[in-house]
Amino acid sequence: VAEAGAKMGNQLLSINVGKQPKDPAPVLTGGGRYLMAWDPVQRKQVWRQSLGSARASVMTTAGNLVFQGSTITAPGEPATPLVAAYRADTGERVWSAKSGANISGGAATYSINGEQFVAVLAGGGAAGGDYWAPNNARLLVYKLGGKAVLPTPAAYTRAPLNPPPNFGDDALRARGQAKYNENCGSCHGNDGRVGNLFPDLRYAQALNSPELFKAIVIDGAFQSNGMVSFRKVVTVEEAEAIRAYVVSLSNIAKTAPPEPPRVRGGQAAQPAAGLAAPAPPVPGAGAAVAPAAPALHQ
Repeated sequence: VAEAGAKMGNQLLSINVGKQPKDPAPVLTGGGRYLMAWDPVQRKQVWRQSLGSARASVMTTAGNLVFQGSTITAPGEPATPLVAAYRADTGERVWSAKSGANISGGAATYSINGEQFVAVLAGGGAAGGDYWAPNNARLLVYKLGGKAVLPTPAAYTRAPLNPPPNFGDDALRARGQAKYNENCGSCHGNDGRVGNLFPDLRYAQALNSPELFKAIVIDGAFQSNGMVSFRKVVTVEEAEAIRAYVVSLSNIAKTAPPEPPRVRGGQAAQPAAGLAAPAPPVPGAGAAVAPAAPALHQ
């Protein structure tokens, strides 16, 4: 919501991210994330692949293939990151392999003694992971007939929600909310919305200790890990108000249904480096290039 003087973190944007618009949400059609081929001469879409991604860049080869990292999410199932190849002229998916972690950036290809390889960087986990989950960062290299198998993904249990009882009054928590959204939200998520790049403070054990919370926020106890002191913009009293606010968020989350243990990067180990068999009907194991697919040659 537009609001003069409102900040997000330390950025003066004049946008209050803690308020909801009063107007009804616009009706959007055709939204989502996808890979699209665009004809710049005719200025029109040639094809759209719903299994593509809006996050990872693409690589095309002279063999009429487009490579891209993507993430497939089925209802009730963990997100499955993978690397896939599509026909450049039609968008048909002809090969995919589970990557065990999100693909970062685009793929690269090279040839050694006449044999072509495709390399991608994976890391950062599947969508919905959290800060403490295994990262599964690795360099993955594929070739025709490759037989390498990814290691079994490590299961992990999310850090427990263990907040103290709520303390302070509504005014204290409201003050803490304002200071949190101003100074903490851009990294740790506004009003409890958080990604996986920074810790979710609702799970922080420091919530149970005003002394430890102060040592981190005011004294910079974790500065060597990237969490600098906020002494210049947050007072000791304001830090305690922030703690009161985050404790209230943590107790709200504690009453929500428990989340099942997660497996980052898929359900089980899968062949990772082949480009040899017909593509399965759903994103799955191993290397797959349809018999009618063009060669990988550049």
